[in-house]
Amino acid sequence: MYGTNEEGTRFADAFDVANEMTVYRYVDFFWKIKRFLNIRSEALLRKNIKVIDKFVYNLIKRKIETDNSSEDELPAVIEERRHQLLESQETYPKYLRDLILCLIAAGRDTTTSTLTWFIYMLCKHPQIQEKIAQEVREATNLKDSSRIDEVAASLLEKLLKQCNIYMQLCLRHSDPTLQFHERIIETQMASARSTLLHLLHECKNMRELKQIQTQIIKSPLLPKDDQNFLITRLLFFSAISDSGSHGYAIDVFRAIENPNLYVYNVMIRAYACRKIGGRDEGLSFGSLLLYKQMLCDGISPNCLTFPFLVKECTSRVDGGAGRSIHGQAVKYGLDSDVFVQNSLMSMYSECGFFSTARKLFDETPERDVVSWNSMIKGYLKSGSLDEALKLFRKMKKRNIFTWNSVITGFVQGGLPKQALELFHEMQITGGDIVRPDKITVASVLAACAHLGAIDHGIWVHGYLRRSGLDSDVVIGTALVDMYGKCGCVDKAYEVFQEMPKKDTLAWTAMISVMALHGFGNEAFGLFKQMETAGVKPNHVTFVALFSACAHSGFVEKGRWCFDAMKHVYLIEPQLHHYACMVDILSRAGLIEEAEQCIRSMPMKPDTFVWGALLGGCQIHGKVELGARVAQYLIDLEPLNHAFYVNLCDIYAKACRFNDVKRIKSLMKERGIKKEVPGCSMIEINGFVLEFSVRGSPNVEMEGLLWILNQLNNYISRDKDTCFRESP
Repeated sequence: MYGTNEEGTRFADAFDVANEMTVYRYVDFFWKIKRFLNIRSEALLRKNIKVIDKFVYNLIKRKIETDNSSEDELPAVIEERRHQLLESQETYPKYLRDLILCLIAAGRDTTTSTLTWFIYMLCKHPQIQEKIAQEVREATNLKDSSRIDEVAASLLEKLLKQCNIYMQLCLRHSDPTLQFHERIIETQMASARSTLLHLLHECKNMRELKQIQTQIIKSPLLPKDDQNFLITRLLFFSAISDSGSHGYAIDVFRAIENPNLYVYNVMIRAYACRKIGGRDEGLSFGSLLLYKQMLCDGISPNCLTFPFLVKECTSRVDGGAGRSIHGQAVKYGLDSDVFVQNSLMSMYSECGFFSTARKLFDETPERDVVSWNSMIKGYLKSGSLDEALKLFRKMKKRNIFTWNSVITGFVQGGLPKQALELFHEMQITGGDIVRPDKITVASVLAACAHLGAIDHGIWVHGYLRRSGLDSDVVIGTALVDMYGKCGCVDKAYEVFQEMPKKDTLAWTAMISVMALHGFGNEAFGLFKQMETAGVKPNHVTFVALFSACAHSGFVEKGRWCFDAMKHVYLIEPQLHHYACMVDILSRAGLIEEAEQCIRSMPMKPDTFVWGALLGGCQIHGKVELGARVAQYLIDLEPLNHAFYVNLCDIYAKACRFNDVKRIKSLMKERGIKKEVPGCSMIEINGFVLEFSVRGSPNVEMEGLLWILNQLNNYISRDKDTCFRESP
């Protein structure tokens, strides 16, 4: 400010007192009388206003004199406005005084306090509301029906333009009071940049993203470098985010002049992470094409380029392309990078080159958790459970992803008992560092379902309730499946009813439980509730409905499901749907219709379809057709023991014992026997015991046989007991 330090101090003190007296009016009901009599607070207010006016008017006078003597040229729009104000000498000083005081008050007040008084005044004076609304409409050219995001975007644009004019005015003056330093310009630019970066971070959909792109291009405060930087961030959102658009990202990429390595890496990642299938098949290996274009532009790759190139090869199970990328990584000296090595190990494992993957693993000097997990997952996926477990035992640091991979792999590999043992080991050794998550619990529940270990399942359910995970739809579905397969239908339905949200998988799981236990009508009742809830069924839902029809003998409902699936829900039947339909017809004795269904299939029937027909022939004694179907299946899979056994049963029921002897001799000649012997499992005091026809070390077979003999003797002593074959 102009003036001495003493004048400035008096002005500041007077301004503070005047501000306090003005606020005091809101609680003093007699302030108008005091103003009329010029006493107390109003007299003090008037005295300080005079000090303020004297100081400000002197400032304005000196400023006008300085401007008149200045030879600097102002922008046309500012010069025109200045002349308009100077023509009105009476109102001009008063106008500037009010403007200066408003700026000072705004700078001294907090945003919260200002908005509070502003809203208070608007509520007391509705006419001001309309005036402000009219000013906003005139400034933004918006209508009353405009959305709030459109209003905000337009106001931001107007604000940036006004800031630009204000800076031009300030930069043209040499007066130390209003002159801006260059760093203030940089601050304004940085503010605009940070604001747009924040908007990009908060962006949630493509409509908002396109509005932000418009602001980036039109903003007068952003230099070219900042615009390019923000465009690359915008490209990252549209290419990588779940709410983005791959097509829009391609358009943005093409609009960038001279893209750098970061831009190419973003687009390569976008192509690699894109889902394969449908329309995307035409964009095959887009990341590799971009990589080639990048090399043609003279840009060398870095350690962030190759992992996503390898990822696309992995997703397409293309080992040849993966080897080529591996060669490129070696060429540029990036093959020793841990991220590149991990992606290569995963690719080789996925493509079936386990020896190459293991060689890379053994040659890696610094293995991280991802390295171990990649190798273990490769072994698990190939079915090498023992090798995966050996590698798992060698790990010193295991995270939850490692435990989940091993537990899930053993469940899917048909070893649920070992999966439960690993889960207990994780609880003992992991402590508070490694705690089960949703994936762990879902795998453990699947193991309990396979074993029928209801006590384990109930304990896991209690753990879920204590941890608050039981409301998750994935966990709820796993609980329904576990209780259903353990025979607790009522408990499964109770869990299903308690689920706050039910998706297609949850409804399908509950329908499958009803179908498994022969509650066909209840299964179809659930399907109707599913339709009422607006949840669309999928192909697995209809498999569950077909199962309900097969177990309950609903032939007509089975036909209805098959027809509705094709014409109502537009789901094209697959092989497993035809197998279910053939099974329904065969169980009902409609063998000819089942055979006709197979002949009318648009695809070649597999062993499951013909096996369903063979099962019907076995039930209803269709010897000739059964023998023909069994012989066809034996020709397809000569080492499958099930077809020989079914054919023997068909001949035995028809009393054709010579044919039975011939089939058994054929099995003996070919060395065919049941690979997995029949076994039973029972849970006692939390321990799952397993025994089979070949014996089990965990079961006291002698004691079991003694009990069976005792039961047999007890039954034999009852003369009224008779044995007869069920009709």
